[in-house]
Amino acid sequence: MAINLNSLIYNVRSTLSDVPEEFLTDSQIYVEIDKANAYCNAIVMDDTTETYLTKCIEVVAAFYSYINYTTLSERQLGTLPPTSKIRLDALRNVAVSFLQLVSKFPINENLTIDIDSLKESTCGQISLTNTVLNDD
Repeated sequence: MAINLNSLIYNVRSTLSDVPEEFLTDSQIYVEIDKANAYCNAIVMDDTTETYLTKCIEVVAAFYSYINYTTLSERQLGTLPPTSKIRLDALRNVAVSFLQLVSKFPINENLTIDIDSLKESTCGQISLTNTVLNDD
């Protein structure tokens, strides 16, 4: 069953209830939900439940949407809202904690894939042995 991305707008808006609607419209939130959906689907393990995947999309979209809001408010007001750094860090931490549980890849604190960690991963020893099967 496919996730209805439109239905997540309300949840993201509720998470960001302190953000005025004139600074973050539903269509902007939908764009961020769509990005979060693409990212989450690319990195989560195949056996992740749809319910948990939906929550991952929701929390990542809230983080992305808040970035969108702070960028716009800084442009229009000339300054960032006073608590935006604290709020952004909190939203990022929630998103990271959700993704780290189901990601196929190690996730950095900034929600990116930890490429350095992937370089360090090792493969078990592989060796060839004589066959016990007869080819005849």
